[in-house]
Amino acid sequence: MITYDAEETNKPAELRESLQDEEVMSEEEETQAVFLQWLTQQQRWKLYRLWFKRTEKHYLHQLQNNQPDHEKALARLSELSREEEFHVLQKARVVGTHDNHVCQKIPQYSPAKQPQNCSG
Repeated sequence: MITYDAEETNKPAELRESLQDEEVMSEEEETQAVFLQWLTQQQRWKLYRLWFKRTEKHYLHQLQNNQPDHEKALARLSELSREEEFHVLQKARVVGTHDNHVCQKIPQYSPAKQPQNCSG
């Protein structure tokens, strides 16, 4: 675990600069770094950025590999939702509307059989 003195964390500008720096430690340097305590602060930042980039690359790779399966699952979910909606509407016996003129245009609702909310 890498720890910092209170002085180091009380300087947000320097901390931000260290986080935004792009320079990373080489893998060869990483293998030679036996004790993290022996590294300078600059070397620790380089190592941290190397680990961060490696982790980021790993998870981006996983996302890219799983994206097609995720998209297939989303398409299937959408298909099932449409199918469920179709079956519910197919079995529906009540037609609800807010416009009385629509009821006049539906053949099964002749003036004698109009629902209560469809007054002509």
